[in-house]
Amino acid sequence: MLTILRDLRESSRQQVEHLARIAECVRVTREEAEAQTDLLRSIDREQVIHNRTVDRHE
Repeated sequence: MLTILRDLRESSRQQVEHLARIAECVRVTREEAEAQTDLLRSIDREQVIHNRTVDRHE
């Protein structure tokens, strides 16, 4: 019985470690997605400005 409890405790400890790694991956992925979104917004703004400039000169 004691062996089973020790095994369960070890399994739980490993699960906690895995969940912590997953949480870190999710955090990094979210930060990268936000950075990509910011970059795309910046590109969109630049395109709008460029298109306005081109339209004025035509």
